[in-house]
Amino acid sequence: MDCDRIMKEEITEKYLLGQLSETEQESFEKHFFECGRCFEEVETYRALQAELKHAAPAIRGEPAMRPHRLWRWAWAPAAAVAMLALGFGWWMWRPGVAPVKSPAIVVKPTAPQPASVPSLIELAQVRPPDYVPSTLRGAEDEATQRFRAAMRHYVKGDYAAAIPGLRASLKLDPQAIETNFFLGICYLMTDQTDAAIERLRRTVALGDSPYLEDAHLYLAKCHLRKDDAPAAWAELNITLQLQGEHEKEARELLQQVERLSKELHQPQ
Repeated sequence: MDCDRIMKEEITEKYLLGQLSETEQESFEKHFFECGRCFEEVETYRALQAELKHAAPAIRGEPAMRPHRLWRWAWAPAAAVAMLALGFGWWMWRPGVAPVKSPAIVVKPTAPQPASVPSLIELAQVRPPDYVPSTLRGAEDEATQRFRAAMRHYVKGDYAAAIPGLRASLKLDPQAIETNFFLGICYLMTDQTDAAIERLRRTVALGDSPYLEDAHLYLAKCHLRKDDAPAAWAELNITLQLQGEHEKEARELLQQVERLSKELHQPQ
């Protein structure tokens, strides 16, 4: 892959949107790690993407209003209030007119509303697990070096930037449980749910590890994102059986999934 093809086929944009095949991703990553211009372009696009994502709620919340209309509507309520106050004051203080008593306002107590059941989307919200670097003795191999370099992006919250390094590390050591797990989390945090499921299942398949309980819990989150409540329910039950530090969270989440499932299947 060369710079001309990257520019003509808009490879950088497709890469950041997750629209490339695995082979194309690997080819592009190999290129931009060796090409200063393309690497700088990727970083620029990532920064822009992050800025737009940060600004999106504000942009969606601002009505598109013309300046002269905005000014007109800005002063109209204030003017109306002023006119009402002036008229009411004149009426109240006219000679011979008795003051008008304002009617008493009775506030009726409202019945407590039942707590709403969160949606699958709300239940699928993810807080990424913390990463604490382990202390290694002796020289690090290349896979470990690439893993540690990638995780420097992870701890800064730049999950998209961590993915290429984690993939490169995993290619050198496919059995690395820690790398499989955190690559799955990075995919999950960048909305690549199917890829996240694949890596987290691989983490589970590699056997008992400090990441086993976490992998099942985050698999449940993945399935919730895909509106697959039965698969999420199964993963949460496995998490409960492991009786680890996520037992309470898994139990509460399982109860919410069951409540939501019952609500969705109630006759209307």
